[in-house]
Amino acid sequence: MPRKRSGNVATTVNGWAVELAIDQQTIQRRLTQAGTPPQPLVLYSARTVFNALYGDKEAMQMRKTTAETEALERENLKEEGLLVDIVEADKKMWSEILLPVKTELDLIADKLAALVNPENPDAAHKILTEWSDQVKKQINEKKETKTKEKKK
Repeated sequence: MPRKRSGNVATTVNGWAVELAIDQQTIQRRLTQAGTPPQPLVLYSARTVFNALYGDKEAMQMRKTTAETEALERENLKEEGLLVDIVEADKKMWSEILLPVKTELDLIADKLAALVNPENPDAAHKILTEWSDQVKKQINEKKETKTKEKKK
């Protein structure tokens, strides 16, 4: 009399290799990566082997759904103006914030020379220009140091 099947199909790694026409080592490697290290004479279900070889279908669907949701959220935030590309932000920051500050820093010596030393504005202008150049040099050195640290 034939044995009644319980619905679970299970066989050894070697049996799955023969049945699926896949190298036994490939199945062993994938089972190990999936967290089920293969052992001799242990029966593995079709679901376990399929998930190890091709990934968990539910997990793949969740990743796909999550990625689609995040993409939709990014698009909505862009439309609302709450999210901008880094290239756009970089251009905007330079033109609206940093360029005016740099311009004012360049003109500080001219504006303050007469106020700092009314008797000798040329000397004050020279000192302020040197100070301004020194500040720019320090800023550039800090920027270069941070760039080098990020690359490491």
